Amino acid sequence: MGVTNTDHMQKRIRDAAQGDCYPPIEYKSEVLAVGDKAVVAVVIPPSDLKPHFSGPAYVRVGSESPKASAAQFEELILSRVDKAREILRHRHDVFTVRGIGYKVGSQKPLGDAGYLETRECRISACTAHMVRLEDIARGERITEPLENITVTYDEEKYRPMLLVRFPKG
Repeated sequence: MGVTNTDHMQKRIRDAAQGDCYPPIEYKSEVLAVGDKAVVAVVIPPSDLKPHFSGPAYVRVGSESPKASAAQFEELILSRVDKAREILRHRHDVFTVRGIGYKVGSQKPLGDAGYLETRECRISACTAHMVRLEDIARGERITEPLENITVTYDEEKYRPMLLVRFPKG
């Protein structure tokens, strides 16, 4: 199959990759002759800016949902992905897991805001929504919603630390 107007095809590809996608997709295109036909070859290298989306993202502002600005869009992605990415980066390390005013794994509020527990855990899974922990000493498996977790660093033990709190509200 070939194309009759390679310039027009390259413009459509550029408009889609650079105008319709966010962040814009870098690519290289080249016109090749295949038999007696002209084809447009497009090469898209791996991207450090993934994920890429087509079409706008919307944010809720009061009763309206305007299109997200580039800064808002980046913040939306990072608010979900960065935490999981950081946890997975240390997947094979031992984590200090500290429950603050909350018994880790209970999925219930605790009336004692001063309650504090510390565990040593390994990460068995982490998604954009939850983290699954394995308590090394107790042999327990614990799953916590990612939104209940703050990722930080245990300066005393020189390793990553997860702070787990039950959400207020």
